Amino acid sequence: MDVEQFKILFGDAQTLPKDIEAIRQLFSDKGIPCLEVSKTPQLNAHSLIHPATDAGQTIIERLEGSPAQNITLVVIEKTELCPDKYERTAIGYNPLHHFSFLFGADTPEENARKEHKALTNKPMGITVYLFAANGLCFAYKRASWQSLVLDQTDEDPFIDDEYDEYDDPLYDEAEEAAYQERQEKEAKLGQELAHAPGWGLCSNHQQRLYFANKFFADRDNVEQGHIYGAVERAKLIFDMEILPEKVAALHKDGKTPKEIAAETGCSQAKAKRIIAQLVVSQEAQ
Repeated sequence: MDVEQFKILFGDAQTLPKDIEAIRQLFSDKGIPCLEVSKTPQLNAHSLIHPATDAGQTIIERLEGSPAQNITLVVIEKTELCPDKYERTAIGYNPLHHFSFLFGADTPEENARKEHKALTNKPMGITVYLFAANGLCFAYKRASWQSLVLDQTDEDPFIDDEYDEYDDPLYDEAEEAAYQERQEKEAKLGQELAHAPGWGLCSNHQQRLYFANKFFADRDNVEQGHIYGAVERAKLIFDMEILPEKVAALHKDGKTPKEIAAETGCSQAKAKRIIAQLVVSQEAQ
């Protein structure tokens, strides 16, 4: 997948104002009140539903095809405001990782700063809530590729709980079966994450958690604990299997380390290390 396809898939934050206006117009024509908020509304509904949607559809197409009936109120929540300081963004904390895949191989830092300046204090995503008269609430998310690298992040890595349930005297066969089931689910989710477009752009734990939370946002059966385990597995799968295969294929096609880095999102140094390992492996055979 090339960069333009990737950006189309994730959406562009700079087109959000037009989308918001189109959403307001869509429901205004139907006589339905539409509000904009900056905080998640308190949902006075007996069920919150995240309908499965086609990733290729626009937010307007999703809303027009919504199964919600007798909508009484529409709320547009502006989420993930772009931080006012570039240094507080994901790429600001990782100046050596220029995300050349998204911003070009020549002047990625300059292009990233321009993108940040254009979006400062503006939303990089929205969630649209459709409140129905029957007590149901339907939620639709509109994300953006900018939120992957311009979100506000923290330097502190996530520290996993060191509790070992095998040392718990109450641990029994039922808990062991539940543990095994959880491990299998996390492994499956990890495989899915590792193959997701854009996963390789994440350069630290915080970004991987953020990416995973967005990727599984509409999955009601995916808990936060599942995501933590899936992130660790996905990193290993990508680093040990997917990235080396991509680098090998591009190297075989005659691409330079710089070109490989631009296409895969990894650094040139990492691309060179993988190529060197491939050469050693081939010579050993």
